[in-house]
Amino acid sequence: MVLICRGSRHAAMVIAWAASRGVPVLDLEPVMAAAAARDATRLYFPGDSHWNIAGHEFAGRLVARFLIDRGLGRGGGAAGR
Repeated sequence: MVLICRGSRHAAMVIAWAASRGVPVLDLEPVMAAAAARDATRLYFPGDSHWNIAGHEFAGRLVARFLIDRGLGRGGGAAGR
């Protein structure tokens, strides 16, 4: 499960629900926020909360690594075939 809940009050509830059921969760919020704190224009359109091309590429790499590490992406698992 991937969470993209920028500032969502429900994120903790979803994470707890998933953890109680053994569902792996990638919460993009802290990683994206940390990267944006260094340079928000690198990931987001100016004055906007939507990702720009670099933001989508960055998030895509995070999701790909999350899947590969669990054997669900390229290099392993059914999705990698």
